[in-house]
Amino acid sequence: MKDITESAIRPGAGASGRRWRLRGGETTGSGDLLRHLARVRGVGEQEMLAWTAPSLRQSMPDPLVLADMDLGLQTVWDTIRKGDRLAIWSDYDCDGLTAAAVMVRFLRACGAGNPPVRIPDRAREGYGPNAEGLRALRDDGIRTVVVLDAGVQAHEALEAADAAGLEIVVIDHHAPGPDLPPARAVIDPKRHDDESGLDDLCAAGLAFVFCVGLAREMRRAGWFDGRKGRPASMPQSRLLGLLDIVALGTVADVVPLKDLNRAIVARGLEVLNAGGCPGLAALVLKAGLAGPVTASDLGWKLGPRINAAGRIGDPMTGLSLLLTEDPEEAAALAEELNQLNEQRQAIEAHVSEAAMASVLPRQTNRSPVIALVEDAHEGVIGISAGRLRKELHAPALVLSGSEDGFLKGSARSVEGFDIGHAVLDAKAAGILVRGGGHRMAAGMTLKRDMLDRFRMFLEDRIIDSTFFREGEFLDIDLFLEPGEVNEALLQVFAALEPTGAGNPPARLALSHVVMPEPVLLKEKHLKFSAGGIDILAWNAAGSDLGTFLSLRTGRAVELAGSLSINEFRGIRRIQMILDDARDATEPNL
Repeated sequence: MKDITESAIRPGAGASGRRWRLRGGETTGSGDLLRHLARVRGVGEQEMLAWTAPSLRQSMPDPLVLADMDLGLQTVWDTIRKGDRLAIWSDYDCDGLTAAAVMVRFLRACGAGNPPVRIPDRAREGYGPNAEGLRALRDDGIRTVVVLDAGVQAHEALEAADAAGLEIVVIDHHAPGPDLPPARAVIDPKRHDDESGLDDLCAAGLAFVFCVGLAREMRRAGWFDGRKGRPASMPQSRLLGLLDIVALGTVADVVPLKDLNRAIVARGLEVLNAGGCPGLAALVLKAGLAGPVTASDLGWKLGPRINAAGRIGDPMTGLSLLLTEDPEEAAALAEELNQLNEQRQAIEAHVSEAAMASVLPRQTNRSPVIALVEDAHEGVIGISAGRLRKELHAPALVLSGSEDGFLKGSARSVEGFDIGHAVLDAKAAGILVRGGGHRMAAGMTLKRDMLDRFRMFLEDRIIDSTFFREGEFLDIDLFLEPGEVNEALLQVFAALEPTGAGNPPARLALSHVVMPEPVLLKEKHLKFSAGGIDILAWNAAGSDLGTFLSLRTGRAVELAGSLSINEFRGIRRIQMILDDARDATEPNL
């Protein structure tokens, strides 16, 4: 194996337009490969043991380090203790649904009732709590509402709830505005005064931390006494049994798999692979997963099926799957989610094609990509934005037009441009009616006649970004020739698991590959072999990458991608999922 700082990785661009870059920059000496992979992911020598064997016990914080956690716990505990009614308001995506499932499952296990869950209709009500829905809960006798994965920007709705006499506990992870909404507690690690350092937790992770804190409060108060339907104790195993659901929400919401998140996913996968809750066990079977479920499976196989309910169907289908204890009901719900996901894929393919054909004019190839698709299904525009981002390598927004004069949109960004903050600033400037999000994703509503102003706002904002100055990079971990790749190398790569956002799987570059003629699979994928390695380029037909590969037959190229084992009928072969390619014999700048 060559030195892992191989200088042959030139700072040039591949067929995708991304500049190849050695992850971690220049280093000295090859050293131990696993330590190198850890170091370039920000893991120091002192952290190696915890990183290679993530421990929930060591990573779990005291819940009270979160601002307002004490007030939130006291509010919910008082409601339970007094026998008043509690309800949950949750978002319709996978993170929101898993957060709700964690709360409901925990409260049921505690003998604290089976709280109703209110999930807004995506098309009719939109994101977050609304005044009408909260007042309806109060009219139904609810005293306290826990708002999950939403609420930190819902000033108007929570003001109405306060006026109606509701006590609100917000558990959110989205960026707040300058002021917090009126609530008994606003638990959000992105609060300006929060010093917990838990900014990377999603709503499901925060809900789990809340339940850990609530279990402690209830234990201290003597709640677990075996009377009136209450358990005699709350063993740690009951809390840990929620982690398969928490892990799903964590991966599906694409938060960094570092520290506590990584420990949650590692332990959650253990729970799931040991059986898991009936709903996820049924969904694993319906998704056709063989062998141990991985973090990648959570993100690419299970998460989309849960999300499909909130995108084009009834999100309660996804929540019901996560809550049921009946294997037969779980199987039926898993089948329904599977069918919804197939429908979602067809709708999304149509919207993505229309979006690509309707991109608004751009000043540069690093300008934001904005596409307006009239009457596009709002449940899939976020996925379509992601496809535009991947295809054009720039922040992308897909807007859906309607007859009421408003546009609703979803955005996906690239490293170096914080789309969430840009959207919040556009809202503060009066350009957007509603808006919010994260560093890499956001949603917004605007008047149709504000579209040009919004486009110009983003054009101006991106000029000051790291992305605009430097472009998009493809990070490479090491550089090898095909003959140096073997299963022992893949075993080292496996130590990086669970991988995902913030802890990417190892990516290597293969050098001195003479390009064979690629074979077209299912009219959209390309496949060929290099030194005994099967190379797969998903959805490459007709793309810049696919065109590059097809025109390079017989020429020397370099291939970048991630490795895995494909086992079929007892035969094991190493395969690379291709990310990019470039010429090997001349600079490609």
